[in-house]
Amino acid sequence: MIEGLLRATRTIAVVGASPRPSRHSHEVVEYLHHAGYDVIPIRPDRASVGGLPTFASLDDFGGPVDVVVIFRRPDAVAAHIEQAAAKHAEAVWLPPGAWSREAEEAARRHHLTLIKERCIIEEHRHLAGAIGEPTSGHAQKQGVHVGRRRRRIE
Repeated sequence: MIEGLLRATRTIAVVGASPRPSRHSHEVVEYLHHAGYDVIPIRPDRASVGGLPTFASLDDFGGPVDVVVIFRRPDAVAAHIEQAAAKHAEAVWLPPGAWSREAEEAARRHHLTLIKERCIIEEHRHLAGAIGEPTSGHAQKQGVHVGRRRRRIE
């Protein structure tokens, strides 16, 4: 299931992304961005993370989101799952230490796939290493962005 999710995913929001390079959430943002995913860091103070612009909340981001990785305390996660459901995300990903029973119930109530207690970097590295690919996500194209967004570029 994780393999299929990582292969089908194009846009990943990282809630609680940190601008400090020493934090794991910062590493996740940079890793996923370099792996070819469109990464949307979410921080209330809108501080830049890994050179990427941030949004104060998932509601502030106007485009679609496939997966939401939530780096927050367990008691704050359920509210972010509600936002992920409102964005029609496929899945929410809870790294070690973020899971709670309330979060699991919220994901179930909204029919969201829940991945818990797993590091997305380790899972992606395992997938890429197993099939000999350097990256997943969508292919990098010179000067062309291939995405599912249907905006007219002028």
